[in-house]
Amino acid sequence: MSALLAELEQKATTLSLDKRAHLAEVILESLRDTSLADYIKKNL
Repeated sequence: MSALLAELEQKATTLSLDKRAHLAEVILESLRDTSLADYIKKNL
């Protein structure tokens, strides 16, 4: 999972500020899904 996160971070740096902000919103929204949040807590 950390390799995927590193790849996402690298690609995100090439985005415009607006697109980067949108990506952050999408990621934060996904954390509302309890199962995903539980997975992240256990694996990161």
